[in-house]
Amino acid sequence: MKTTLYEIADIYQNFMQMVESGEIEDEQVIADTLDSINQEFDAKVDNIACLFKSISAEADAIEAEAKRLIERAHYKRNVCDRLKAYVSAYMQVVGKDKFENERNRVSFSKSQALDVLDEQTLIASLNVAGREDLYRVEEVVKVDKAGIKKAIKDGASFAGCEVRTNKNIQIK
Repeated sequence: MKTTLYEIADIYQNFMQMVESGEIEDEQVIADTLDSINQEFDAKVDNIACLFKSISAEADAIEAEAKRLIERAHYKRNVCDRLKAYVSAYMQVVGKDKFENERNRVSFSKSQALDVLDEQTLIASLNVAGREDLYRVEEVVKVDKAGIKKAIKDGASFAGCEVRTNKNIQIK
């Protein structure tokens, strides 16, 4: 039967309650049982750590492959953009608006875009016209957590925050 860490911890706690209540008094039995529980616990933690390292290495390999594939896709998109620009430029040079055969159709479509030449002047003009609905003011407030933590460690005090100590497990 495979025992989980939860079950091992439960066995340990139950055993220690029996020792503390005096149900088990033989020091050799206590030592042997604790040794057995510790060995089982250590073996389970060792197996989990090995599994963790294996899965972590696999995740790293997947991320590296994904990064490589994304870079390759970006390269391919850039090639496509250059090919489009190349064809577009020379179709315009020779005065053709479209090309079509059995396999391909290349044509231009018209679209419109707004170029903002001076954002401040535009916003003032929108305000005069009463069209504040056509823009929004975004204010981004970012808290410097590292700076605040350092200030608190140096003796400062701020409401609404605290420095918390974490126990971070590391498996190597």
